[in-house]
Amino acid sequence: MENIIKGRRFCYTAVSGDHQDPKKHGGYMPSMVIDGDIGHYPMQGREDDGWDQPEFAMPWIWGNTIEEVGEACNRFNSERLGLSEDQAWDIEISARGVGSTVSNNITTSELGHHQLWPPCVRSGHCCMQAPCGYGLAGEDGSCIYLLPDNDLGQRKCGKYDEIRETEKHLGFKQMMGMGCSSPIANTRRAAVISNLRKMDVR
Repeated sequence: MENIIKGRRFCYTAVSGDHQDPKKHGGYMPSMVIDGDIGHYPMQGREDDGWDQPEFAMPWIWGNTIEEVGEACNRFNSERLGLSEDQAWDIEISARGVGSTVSNNITTSELGHHQLWPPCVRSGHCCMQAPCGYGLAGEDGSCIYLLPDNDLGQRKCGKYDEIRETEKHLGFKQMMGMGCSSPIANTRRAAVISNLRKMDVR
């Protein structure tokens, strides 16, 4: 792991997913995220009987729920790593590769499988299900501020700049473009990705 970190900042965060097996491990484990390294490293130990450090061979179980793990990560980041909440957040953001997802288009090189969650491709799927607190539902339930499809099939938020400035002023974390929580059977998202790959957008 030292060879991977190479002097960069790192912190711990709670990540749900298939790597979590509370029945097998007796709880939930944290993941390490490294500044500028897209993805996360679950602290799941090593199944290596010959390893000379058996105390590190078992998974790190930091809570009985993913929420408890998140709280433990916050404490560890602060007390052991000396990171403020904002510093830890910046590291986590860099590990999500978020910078590109809030720009006009996400690049095909960022459609990998090692991110904390699949990247946002601006398909408009979530806003078509229901509006956020800044939006307003139309007759079909989708947000009326969602703009029409562009050539790639992307739909952007018509109030993006307003929301960004409002949340910045209030000290909130910008969540638009943070990632996709509904990638399965999401035909709109799949169509955007297909179009990006066909056009080889970089």
